[in-house]
Amino acid sequence: MNNLKHHGRRALRSILVLLASIIVILWGWNSAIPDLFGLQPMHFKQAMGLTVLLVVLSFILQLGSRYGRDKDANPYHKETTGGKQA
Repeated sequence: MNNLKHHGRRALRSILVLLASIIVILWGWNSAIPDLFGLQPMHFKQAMGLTVLLVVLSFILQLGSRYGRDKDANPYHKETTGGKQA
């Protein structure tokens, strides 16, 4: 039962961080971009979509950097360097 409470708190914290990120992106866009570039102000749904896109892209980039870091696990690196560390 204690484990369920921990997961509930973690989920609530994640949702609050996501909402705070959406609000920061919405505020930042609406305070700068319309005046600088003459674009329309952003709505909440658009800020939510942009936030989700940024989260997905950062996850993909993080995965790519994990594979690039461990050169011993990368078979391409072994083939091109003859198994030697660069």
